[in-house]
Amino acid sequence: MKKILIYTIKNGQFIDSLYHALGKGFNEIGRDVVYCYINEQNFIENLLKLINSEDIDFSIGHNEFGIINANQYDFLKKFYTSREHVSILDDAPYNIVTYKISDIVCPNLLLAYRDRSHYEYLKSISMHYKVLDYFFLPFGALIDKRDDFTENKDIDVIFSGMYYGEAERAWHDHEIEKALVSFLDHIANILEVEAITVDDAVSRTMKDYKLKIDKDFFYPAYGILYQYCKMYRRNKLIETMVNSNIQLTVCSETWKKSIFADKLRYEIANNTQDILNLYRRSKVLLHDMAEFNDGSHCRIGDGTLCNTFIVTEHSKFLKEHFHDSELMFFQWNKLKNLHKTISILCNQYSMLNSFRDSAYKKVCDNFLPKHSAMKILDAITMTRNS
Repeated sequence: MKKILIYTIKNGQFIDSLYHALGKGFNEIGRDVVYCYINEQNFIENLLKLINSEDIDFSIGHNEFGIINANQYDFLKKFYTSREHVSILDDAPYNIVTYKISDIVCPNLLLAYRDRSHYEYLKSISMHYKVLDYFFLPFGALIDKRDDFTENKDIDVIFSGMYYGEAERAWHDHEIEKALVSFLDHIANILEVEAITVDDAVSRTMKDYKLKIDKDFFYPAYGILYQYCKMYRRNKLIETMVNSNIQLTVCSETWKKSIFADKLRYEIANNTQDILNLYRRSKVLLHDMAEFNDGSHCRIGDGTLCNTFIVTEHSKFLKEHFHDSELMFFQWNKLKNLHKTISILCNQYSMLNSFRDSAYKKVCDNFLPKHSAMKILDAITMTRNS
């Protein structure tokens, strides 16, 4: 059987772990994979040797990994005339880390998006590049089996997200019309209190302002609005916790630059394995979704498999798979009493076995690496049969 080519990097960090987990998922369902590391000095040479020596079915890459070179080399142009490439977006399509996806030139490109709400935006900008198909690929776990249960947990609450700086409305620093500044402020005000996407907030603001222009006029501002939303929500969550005397442990030294620096406990993780080990030591994993309020994240599955109780920001997608007793959901406009819930969970951790068992079953049924692999194969099969 033909092999699947996976473009990734080799450094022990999240992307490395994510795509090697995906490779193992393919192995589990009977498919062989080969890896090509874009951060190796002789990447193109290695890729050429691999293409000439292996029978490749299709390829997969993180954002623009690998495929960004497809229009620069004749051997890749020829290779992709008869093979599909799946680009997996690791964030919102208007986040700066995914911008290069619009530079891809590939005749057989599939885009996998991580939040169901992003589909309409992707479709609306598809005139900028050719895409065979789009499909929803929720983040799954990086690990595929559950740890043995232990009550010996020395961390009450863990938060593994990074600090990105203070949330600032950067559009105030640019010379733009006051009316547009007011419009963007209105969007930001909505994003501060409601778990909706930038696109939804723009739609609502256009209705409030009775604007008749096309929404794509505002697309260039989506990235800066998203960054503001992500930083504001994350910082507000941490501020609420530390002001409520929750002993919060963070995994990244970036938080030492924050105004909460002295109120946090630090357990620095240098790689993905370090983070998983911290989950294993923790009673509660506190998780924000940024703008993924109709998607998932690896932390949900990994935390559950590490016997950590998950307290996560609201997600319509997750609510379809988990009951409130299996995951604890919170809303942005109802943070006031969240610390009380977390305190109860920490104090009653040993009594939550049945809830964790139920969540564990849901993860094993839906969110393991093999499930991601199966969704990709389904998308490839549907495209070939259409």
